[in-house]
Amino acid sequence: MTNTGSFTTTGGLRLYTRAWLPSNTPAAHVILIHGYGDHCGRYERFARALNDASLAVHSYDQRGFGRSQGKRGYVGRFNDLLADLDRFLQVVEPDVHGKPVFMLGQSFGGLITVRYAETRQPGFSGLVLCSPFLGFSETIPKPLLQLGKYIARVAPWMPVSKVEAKGLSRRPEVVAAADQDPLGYHGTVRARTGAEMQKAVEDAFNDISRLSLPLYIVHGDADSIVPVSGSQRLYAQCASTDKTLRVFPGGYHELWQDLDEETMVTGVREWLRQRL
Repeated sequence: MTNTGSFTTTGGLRLYTRAWLPSNTPAAHVILIHGYGDHCGRYERFARALNDASLAVHSYDQRGFGRSQGKRGYVGRFNDLLADLDRFLQVVEPDVHGKPVFMLGQSFGGLITVRYAETRQPGFSGLVLCSPFLGFSETIPKPLLQLGKYIARVAPWMPVSKVEAKGLSRRPEVVAAADQDPLGYHGTVRARTGAEMQKAVEDAFNDISRLSLPLYIVHGDADSIVPVSGSQRLYAQCASTDKTLRVFPGGYHELWQDLDEETMVTGVREWLRQRL
């Protein structure tokens, strides 16, 4: 069963929500945070696979993406995204009924998940990071990254990069669907957005000793959008004692709909079930 709705942020934006519920009583709940340019509707098959393991999945379109309000594709303050997640967790609390809660973040959603865990210290049962955005692609010139904070101050709307859908999956139909998706964001990354991303990555590693929850990371070593090196660094430096890093040879950015989809999804599902 799928339920849709919305909630209001502290700043008055309406954000679209979606929940996928198993046919039986959920054994646990998964909070799914989508990536940049993305929206929660793209995770239907992944969520249904988790439902098959009696896991309920709750998600929302982040501000500026999908069906939610906000400046399209623009991140003015990264901390606003964490505050939005605070509100969403308040909204879903009545549905959780004291059951275990996990958080699953894809790409930029993985960065949000990491920063949320570090800054809020939530009592989650674990975190799943799928191709987490913890470093910048080598295709972005290093001088541009160094100048990013200055550019963001003087020209916040200046376009600085763009995510190419061809790096999402080795399946042509996935790339075509993403390119044609009317709810996806197909524009450029603005300077202020890039600077906020960069600072959040820096903060994530500055606070890495505060990340101690059980952790399962998956990343493809052929990911051209987000380098696997960030996941490797997080795995090596975080304080979690229960942690796993699984690197998929030849894997692209969205492993949950890449050639190794079944292996990846099964691994996530089994890891979650083992921690109930």
